[in-house]
Order: sequence, then structure tokens, then C-alpha cells
Amino acid sequence: MFGFFGRDVTKEFNTVDLSDDLDDVEMLREFEDVFGIEMPEGDTKAIVTVGQFYDLIQEKLAQSPDFDAVWALTLQIIRAHTGTRDPIDRQTTFFQKHASRREPINTD
Repeated sequence: MFGFFGRDVTKEFNTVDLSDDLDDVEMLREFEDVFGIEMPEGDTKAIVTVGQFYDLIQEKLAQSPDFDAVWALTLQIIRAHTGTRDPIDRQTTFFQKHASRREPINTD
């Protein structure tokens, strides 16, 4: 998926060490989840630099003009630090005393 360098990489080189192909896949899936985009393997096959990866994400985001990167990253950080998978909207509060009942979520 990405140009993989392996474990021999050290701090003397400008590399990010993904320890195995599963790390590549997990990182790619996280980017897809956070940014709401799809990056098929064909799109990422030739990527070897962080800059190329960034450019691909920007290209995909350009196809989604309504996407709000700040909101997506805000949710990612909140979920990472709280562990919640519950719905979060702009009225979600950090404090129980300010909480209100949610409308039932339709799962159909």
C-alpha cells in the first residue's frame, strides 16, 4: 500500500516507521474514517512520502466541498480521549449538569 521501509529505519533518516502492512491498512482506514473519504489501494500504491499522502487527502477532500476538517478532527480527539462512540453533535456537553435528553436515534 505505502512504500514500506521496514524496521531498520532509524532517526537519522526522514522516515515514519510503520512496523508492518497491517499498520499501513489501519492508518489508511483511520484517515478514511476521520475525513469521510475512500482511498482504494490503487490510489495509494505509489505513495512514498507524507507530502504525497497529504496531496491525495486534499484531492479527495476537494471532491467533498461540505466536509468540515476542524469538526472531524475535533470529534476524533474527543473520541480518543473519552473512548465514547456515542453520537456527538454541537449540543453535546462535557458536563452532566448541562446535559439534556437526546432524541431517539433511528437505526433503520
